[in-house]
Amino acid sequence: MTEAALSILLWFVWICIAMFTTAVDTPTQAVSLGQICYLLMGTCIFCVWTARKLPGGYSSVYFIMLMSLVAFNAAQAFIIPFSDTDATTNSVDTKFLLTRQFSDDVIVATFSIVGCYLASIQAAALVQFLVRSAPLQTRVGPPIAVKSDEAIAGVALALFTVSAPVGLSQLWTSLNVVLSKGYFGLYDPEALQYQSLAGVLVSFAIPAAFYVLAMYRSWFRWLAFAYISMYGVAMLAMGFRAWGMFTLIALAWTYHRAISSLSQRAVLVAATFVIGLLPIIGATRTTAFSDLSFQQVTEAYQEIGSPLIALFSETGGSAGTVAWTFTLVPSERPFGYGSSILNSASAVVPNLTGGTHLAAESSLSSWLAWRTNPQAAAVGGGIGFSAFAEVYFNFGLLFGVLVTFAMGWLLASISSKLERDSVPVVMIGVGGVLLSFLPMFARADSSMLFRPLVWFILIPLLIRALMPISRAGDARPTAQTRRSSL
Repeated sequence: MTEAALSILLWFVWICIAMFTTAVDTPTQAVSLGQICYLLMGTCIFCVWTARKLPGGYSSVYFIMLMSLVAFNAAQAFIIPFSDTDATTNSVDTKFLLTRQFSDDVIVATFSIVGCYLASIQAAALVQFLVRSAPLQTRVGPPIAVKSDEAIAGVALALFTVSAPVGLSQLWTSLNVVLSKGYFGLYDPEALQYQSLAGVLVSFAIPAAFYVLAMYRSWFRWLAFAYISMYGVAMLAMGFRAWGMFTLIALAWTYHRAISSLSQRAVLVAATFVIGLLPIIGATRTTAFSDLSFQQVTEAYQEIGSPLIALFSETGGSAGTVAWTFTLVPSERPFGYGSSILNSASAVVPNLTGGTHLAAESSLSSWLAWRTNPQAAAVGGGIGFSAFAEVYFNFGLLFGVLVTFAMGWLLASISSKLERDSVPVVMIGVGGVLLSFLPMFARADSSMLFRPLVWFILIPLLIRALMPISRAGDARPTAQTRRSSL
């Protein structure tokens, strides 16, 4: 009750601040950049601390998504007050600071929008838990399995069997490109493959693997585990740090829920290793594997300075998309009023003729790339986008507050259901699939959201809902159900 009340109070404070900082030309006359950074920093800490109260705590789907939103939109608030913001300083670990691209007034307004949306999401999650906690507890009971569990498991295994070999072939080809040309060699038009039917087939491999991992008890489970692990590590090796990291996080969550609980020490050690590894990958990924030496890796690590600051600086740089959106909308481009979401929804229908999907060509990330750096956009580069930037683009500040509140309520509700003791085993697969792509929305636009959401989550759930209940039995992998096999 206390946390929910505090979250609503904090939310109200942020709304007032954001309304002021986005309405005036020079908000720093009343609120300094340092003050807004400290307030955002405190808000992030409050969100992390109170998230322990929600079902699943720090291992829940909600918390992982919350941390992604914090990392990609608010991380720089932790380092800007203590960093050298001189644009002439050539420091690797601070080269992505927003202070080198935008005025303090724009950053104050940007962080106000981010803080307002974060507080909105957390307030919704805590209130939702306060309202729904009692009904959820009364529903916990013996798990049930329906006929469609076996149907979904069979389809998942068939899709995995067909798509995994093609996926391995794609990984091998991509690794060879990186071996000879480096990370940016993958953006060479001649290196782009699997854009048509084969590409659609490959996209089923990882979701199918998560369902197999969650639903089978035989050696199929470990085959799926090996494939997901290989995919995540390969993505990291090729320089796709976010995709690789979220794939491995989704794998860890699924393992934790379906097979065996992970210890806090193991998670802490893995997180520490990743924090040190990600900046090194970023500093060396432009160099071909064949040209990379141990000395170059060592020198790159020394140039980074503090890995933690470098990581906060680069990930938090995604807040620049919020700053650009605030700067350009509506002064240069009118509010979208949901147009980007409708455009992204068209991505549900895959492009089987090759080339870039129309939804991607007209996406917000594509628009911003061509608007801010057309030279880089011409060769496939860009600066991404973010969930908060898209909310602001479509709905502005006040309506955006309502939208993010709804987002927080929905996300917390889904996360709570996934953490119930009686959750059907198929829902463990749903959670793994969801975590493999949803956290990327924190630094991308919704064009990457709808196809996996519909094809890999909603359709399996619809199948399950339409099938009749055949028996009471195992749905969640417990000591008893692990002895059984689909």
